[in-house]
Amino acid sequence: MEFVGLSFTSLLQDILGAVFDSVLAPVIRDVANVLINATGALINEILSNFLLQIWVIFLKLIYFLECIFNVFSGISPVHVQNLSENITLLEYFFRIEPVQKAFLVITAVAVVLSFLTTLIAVMRSMSDMTFENKSPISSVLRQAAKAAVSFMLIPITCLFMLQMVTQITVVINSSMVAQSASTSMSDVLFISAAGQGAKSDSIREEYSAGQKYEDVEAVKEDFNIEKFDYILAYASSILVAILMLCSILQFIQRILMILLLYMVSPFFVAYMPLDDGGKFREWREMFVAQMVSAFGPIIAMKLYFLLVPTLVSGQIDYNVNTYTEMCINLFIVIGGAFAVYKSRLLLVSVMNPMAAGSMAESGIIGSFISGKVMGGIQSKLAGGGSSQSQQPRRAGKSGSSQYQTKSQAYTGK
Repeated sequence: MEFVGLSFTSLLQDILGAVFDSVLAPVIRDVANVLINATGALINEILSNFLLQIWVIFLKLIYFLECIFNVFSGISPVHVQNLSENITLLEYFFRIEPVQKAFLVITAVAVVLSFLTTLIAVMRSMSDMTFENKSPISSVLRQAAKAAVSFMLIPITCLFMLQMVTQITVVINSSMVAQSASTSMSDVLFISAAGQGAKSDSIREEYSAGQKYEDVEAVKEDFNIEKFDYILAYASSILVAILMLCSILQFIQRILMILLLYMVSPFFVAYMPLDDGGKFREWREMFVAQMVSAFGPIIAMKLYFLLVPTLVSGQIDYNVNTYTEMCINLFIVIGGAFAVYKSRLLLVSVMNPMAAGSMAESGIIGSFISGKVMGGIQSKLAGGGSSQSQQPRRAGKSGSSQYQTKSQAYTGK
């Protein structure tokens, strides 16, 4: 009986095992796969929604900075009370009544200084007449006449250059807009990273202008947000935000520099009889360089946002894997952003290298930021080898001190 019972138990165990392997195991495996996939899809959807919400905030920030950039660069005019037409912010500073009064006072003082410099130059010319006579009296009087004419022409010339630069800026901005006047940088960034997730080409065209990305629920309906390239989205958004902030600070600095050069221009005119207009020529070159410095960032920015969507939207096949293609797109965004930041001095360096060097030295904020970043990177890289090189440095210091002691002994100092 015991043998029969063991045989029945083993038979039942074999039957139940076979039933489990053939029936229950596949069911449990399928249910587990369904639960795992559903959980993964839920986590992916939640993470995509979170990343999309944060990215839209970045895009709104970029659009906000772009509006400020347009105001300070002269692309967008401002409305001033008691004026029928809109003018640029730089032109408004030139029209402020306190600035005009201060310029008149400075001009009056400079006219008096011009008489004094003319007398000094005439006396110097008379004293040098018996020797080399490098600057004859006729040349001094000619420079004094030029100074008198320049006092009247400087305000007119500065306002003319201001109007010309404003019109050129408007023409550049209107000619380099790809699709419509409502296309912004944030729209280009959105299409660059989210274009692959669009459900149709018409939707991609619709979201290419007008800040349609602000409606997150509509974006979820029209796009497959799981297909967004969030690495490219966040990298490009952060870089462009930093780029816009630095460019805004540069344009604020440019406005103040132009206004300062305009206010002190009579003093350079008053100095013309003494140096044959040398300082005035330097002032003129610097004033023109500050005026032209706005063209570089504007042209480079517009060109950057014309090319980037084509290069990173997936229309070009680089014949590489997905990871390499993502790195290529990221390098395109980073390299283009850095090129836009460095374009401020490009046109100026072609016209006047010395003025470009002076403007580069005056970029205190940009130099401070880049110096801090590069300094942090160098300190991280040098941190590992500092402990190893500490002993050789001490040995080198002791050797140099011994050499200094010996040299002092030989020289008697």
